[in-house]
Amino acid sequence: MERNLLVENGIKIQFGGVNAYSSSAIMSRVVENIKASKYTALTENSLSVDEQLGILDKPEAVASKLAQLLIS
Repeated sequence: MERNLLVENGIKIQFGGVNAYSSSAIMSRVVENIKASKYTALTENSLSVDEQLGILDKPEAVASKLAQLLIS
């Protein structure tokens, strides 16, 4: 029987530091990337930078908008 062990995230945190891979650090990078328009192509230019940032502020409103887009 073959056994595998997934250690990717633990290794990164151990050697990269919690500050680089904590939830807070990850979300900070997401916000920086949004502000740099790095995710605009992923939305096929349908969401502006402000709308993308709004997703992080008001997830309920985003869920509603996504539902409307999926229905139409």
